[in-house]
Amino acid sequence: IERTKVLVHIIDANSEDAPRDYKIIRRELKDYSVELIRKPEIVVLNKIDSVDEDDLKATIKAFKKIKVKPLTISAAAHQNIAELITAILII
Repeated sequence: IERTKVLVHIIDANSEDAPRDYKIIRRELKDYSVELIRKPEIVVLNKIDSVDEDDLKATIKAFKKIKVKPLTISAAAHQNIAELITAILII
């Protein structure tokens, strides 16, 4: 993990508190190595095809409060995968 160029955090959009899940990931990375939290990162909400649109909007709004703009995808439905790949490639 220390040799990676970018970290991609994939969080289940069905989570009761996705921003909390993200914070847990960040804390675990910091506990492992402070250098890891300095790496570029992409936050991804997956399974958007299984979430009510209003709930998804609320989750995205909650991320805005912590100054994080997640990408939204559905791996199963192949939604927004090209956008994710592009985001990874341009970092």
